[in-house]
Amino acid sequence: MKQVWRFSGPGAMISTSYLNSGSIEANVESGSGAQFQLLWLNLLTALMSVLLQRLALRLGAASKHHLAQHCTTFYCLAPRYFKWALMEVAILSCDMQNVIGTAVALNILSRA
Repeated sequence: MKQVWRFSGPGAMISTSYLNSGSIEANVESGSGAQFQLLWLNLLTALMSVLLQRLALRLGAASKHHLAQHCTTFYCLAPRYFKWALMEVAILSCDMQNVIGTAVALNILSRA
């Protein structure tokens, strides 16, 4: 039971960050444009996210190392830098909608 409580904090944090207001708004907007044709894609991305988080949790619980430490152990220098660059691009592309949304909101608020 102690292990369940030990991992419940990171699990709650990840689930909260995945279901934020930006992703819910994007899902609602895409659903309003395409009716129910993209509903399967929303379900698939949610299931894949749960699967990947579960695999990462199992890896960390079994080996006491996180994914970056395993990549350092098993990959040589060139693939590690390539993976690092891909992760930076992924982080930037995910955060770009928040930056643009904040800029639009500040622009609307500053006009008043």
